[in-house]
Amino acid sequence: MTRCAVIGAGAWGTALADLLARNGHDVSIWAYEWDVVESINRSHLNRRFLAGHTLSDTLRAHNNLDDVLKGAELVTFATPSHVLRAIAKSCRPQVKSNIPVVVASKGIE
Repeated sequence: MTRCAVIGAGAWGTALADLLARNGHDVSIWAYEWDVVESINRSHLNRRFLAGHTLSDTLRAHNNLDDVLKGAELVTFATPSHVLRAIAKSCRPQVKSNIPVVVASKGIE
């Protein structure tokens, strides 16, 4: 089991995080929006961005990047491309150089 951090809880990031969780990984997802965090943690749904899809009950959502990145062995960025640089920069101190980083953002800055 790999400890995975997914940064970005839009439809794409949520789908990736759910897939990782359903495949037995320990997954935390970061959401900018508090209602998304609460929806994922309370009802295992992302009502705002992925309505109608029940998420793995092991998936945990946070609004704090440090909480999501703590102990991560794999980091996936699925943020909108126009904020990727700023968010990745703020994550840099918590991501060790030997940790794989996946960029799943759509588009180019």
